[in-house]
Amino acid sequence: MDDLPDYLGCGVLALGAVHFVCGHCGEDRLVGLSCKGRGFCPRCMGRRMTEMARHWVSAVLPRVRVRQWVLSLPFELRVPLAYHHDLTLAVHGVAARVIEAWYRDKGREFGIADGRRASITAVQRFGSDLALNVHFHSLSVDGVYDALGAFTPIEAPDGLETLCTTIAERVQKLLERRAVEHDSSAEQALAQALSRSAARRGTNKHAPQGTDSDHDGEPDRKLKTRVDGFDLEATTERLTQRVSRES
Repeated sequence: MDDLPDYLGCGVLALGAVHFVCGHCGEDRLVGLSCKGRGFCPRCMGRRMTEMARHWVSAVLPRVRVRQWVLSLPFELRVPLAYHHDLTLAVHGVAARVIEAWYRDKGREFGIADGRRASITAVQRFGSDLALNVHFHSLSVDGVYDALGAFTPIEAPDGLETLCTTIAERVQKLLERRAVEHDSSAEQALAQALSRSAARRGTNKHAPQGTDSDHDGEPDRKLKTRVDGFDLEATTERLTQRVSRES
């Protein structure tokens, strides 16, 4: 595994650098070569996240209200998802279809028979404490488009319990259809480690309400609910302000 030694040498001038000189003022600077790692190098990952966010805001996301939906999962489900990417995609597909159906149903109440939407999802595999926490951050246009391309914003539901319950039930049916089993020694060891970590934090599913370190730095006022270990959040505050500044 080369990630660790590459990370230790990331930005070290003695291991390679580029000399930049300004053609106008003559100021020069040495910039150390990066490791371009995709594992845990904060320098390279921070740059990649910044570049991707800039691209999404400037070239992908439309100039309409955008809502962030965050779906966290029970510990026992995080373990198989950590090992099976196809299962991760399937679980995300379930949640995305439930949210999509809710927007389309609300659109029909405004007379939009076949509303269209768009969303982008980033799969995050760790919380802020680096504990395993496979969860989804979805940026979704907060409304529907009609056949002519006109956008109609839709307010968030008063409560997320119904949506979260539907997601939990459908994910459970998905797992039953796929007959997901936790029989590998590696998955068993990881599940036991997660259980011990949860015991140390005094919770069997998530951190106590208001002390969840997995989603720190978010607005105080937010829509959030928990059902059977599934944690669903929806907010527009910071994202809307950020997109507005770019408009």
